[in-house]
Amino acid sequence: MDDDMDNFEPMGPPPAHGWLHRAETLMYIGNVVPPDWPVRADPAAYEQWGKLPAWHIEEAASLVCGYQPRKESDLPFFPLDSEPKGPPPYENAKTWNGLLHGEIGAVLNLFARFKRTSLAELPADARYVAPMEFVRFCDQCGVALPSELRDAVNRGAVASRGSETNERRSRYRARAIQVARDLEPCGVRVTIDMFQGFIENDVPLDERVDARTFQDYLREWRGEHASADGLKDMLRRLLRGRGRLSEDEKDQLRRRLPDNYARMFPASGTRTNNTE
Repeated sequence: MDDDMDNFEPMGPPPAHGWLHRAETLMYIGNVVPPDWPVRADPAAYEQWGKLPAWHIEEAASLVCGYQPRKESDLPFFPLDSEPKGPPPYENAKTWNGLLHGEIGAVLNLFARFKRTSLAELPADARYVAPMEFVRFCDQCGVALPSELRDAVNRGAVASRGSETNERRSRYRARAIQVARDLEPCGVRVTIDMFQGFIENDVPLDERVDARTFQDYLREWRGEHASADGLKDMLRRLLRGRGRLSEDEKDQLRRRLPDNYARMFPASGTRTNNTE
């Protein structure tokens, strides 16, 4: 997306109607009688949508234009040119057909051109977009969006990053518990460096942490009052100060945890940073 932004060149105002003849048959699988009038979005709606991890591009364009998106079940169908039952919610209210031929359609068409294609040929996997990505597209292409929507997306992005961090910490803790349970039957007390090495054995690089972060984790785990998983007590029994393992201790690890042992004590020699 960033490369597209750097290379994008505005090509004049997008046509509001031309894309519909093909897009209606490709992006939409049929037609639907619009059940409801479009409703203006309010701060509460922006807050709700800002928490979601992804938007359909029609939902995104609707929000940018100040409208609450259509129901998800209606998105695959293009609204017919007819008025919904019931009175319009405000004077001069537009139908969904009118909006998709007008301001919402213009934003959709511009997004497709930004992606170097037409809306009708936009790949299916490109029809969903992260909220922050769509905000960046709007900023790059000069599309105004409500300040309340921008603020809600920013708050959602911060919360998402915090949630992702918490999930990573939880996964790391779960691995620590499993390693501790594997080590306990060995009757071997290991150094902090070794314990971290066992936890991070065969895990992706982005799931590993540096020594300072691991020390923070240990302080947190050791400072717990009590936990159902018993990690605090296991750490007290398992961790030792710096010092070399005896040959008997190595033999216990070799027999019970051969994969971890091979990593910590490769054939070429002992990993001194983990054993001293």
